[in-house]
Amino acid sequence: MKLISGGQTGADSSIIAVGKSLGIPIGGHVPRGWRTERGPNPSLKALGFKESDSHDYASRTRENIEHSDATLIFATDPGSDGTQLTIDHAEEIKKPCLVLDPFEPAAAEAATQWLHAARPAVLNVAGNRESRSPGIARQAERVLHAALRAYLAS
Repeated sequence: MKLISGGQTGADSSIIAVGKSLGIPIGGHVPRGWRTERGPNPSLKALGFKESDSHDYASRTRENIEHSDATLIFATDPGSDGTQLTIDHAEEIKKPCLVLDPFEPAAAEAATQWLHAARPAVLNVAGNRESRSPGIARQAERVLHAALRAYLAS
């Protein structure tokens, strides 16, 4: 299994600690210039991320969906532009997609069940930025860790 994301703050960043903790390789496409809402983050390269040809967030979102088997979206605001683009593109190219609020008590269990059904070799993790949903990075990390630990143990 491999975890990928767009390298943004918030839900995307949850794969870094989870991958390290569970020994799962990580990566994904990041906008040109290693663009994040906090400014360029070239340290993502050393973690396995790749710089996209475009500065555009939408382009890298599509790339990550297309280079994965399924997309898990952590969002408290599923109507945000980026999250809606992710949902729409995954549906358009017929890739499994699940939207979860990581602050919901049953989120880890729902993610585990979905992982068993989707069985992705490459899992794209996306969702709200930290500025849109304060605390989402840490909460998504907790849920993703619990779900993957349970999924990989079975």
